[in-house]
Amino acid sequence: MGMPFDIVVSFRNDSTRVLKDAVLTFNLPEGTVLVGKPSRQNLENRELGDLGAGSFIRENFRVMFVGGVNVIKNFESVIVYNPDTLG
Repeated sequence: MGMPFDIVVSFRNDSTRVLKDAVLTFNLPEGTVLVGKPSRQNLENRELGDLGAGSFIRENFRVMFVGGVNVIKNFESVIVYNPDTLG
């Protein structure tokens, strides 16, 4: 097992609209875990609420490698929000 480290996900709402009910999903590749979570959990959802125009969010995820040596891992994050706000 490796040493825990932080991955920071940042997002800025550069639109002129409020993004309603935003949720950030952080996907973990195989061979990684979120520290303090069940090892079988491969994603983390965080409810962000409404993101105002120009707002900035920053979320930290504490992760650890549990398999493989000298391998490259790709982490993915996605923000989903209420599409009615794009009107």
